[in-house]
Amino acid sequence: NYVQLLARDQCSYVIDAALKSASLGNDAKQRLVDALLPHMTALATHNIGSRVVELAFAHADVERKQRIGDTLATAAEELRASQFGAFVLRNCRIRGAAVEERARAQQRKLEQTRAMFADIIDGDGDSAV
Repeated sequence: NYVQLLARDQCSYVIDAALKSASLGNDAKQRLVDALLPHMTALATHNIGSRVVELAFAHADVERKQRIGDTLATAAEELRASQFGAFVLRNCRIRGAAVEERARAQQRKLEQTRAMFADIIDGDGDSAV
């Protein structure tokens, strides 16, 4: 299984060395990222595989970062349920649509609460203590 191979500690170090290598050209590095792309969601939920995803994301060009981000954002709820998937989402700063909507709802609720208590927060000098 490709994912099991990629999630091995030794393999993550090989990928790390390849992506950081000065002698390996950028085209080869981006092809490596392309090869990893179909497996990003499965890798992200594994303790070592999550490192592979973060390495690939860090060394990907802008277009590939967008594709990785889209792939991970699509599976954001699944990844949030996994300790390592949640780390990947945080470290790669990926936010899924449901996650973003929840954050917007929390922000609206916070703004409503602030508006309700604006007179107390701002203070008008007439409050009894």
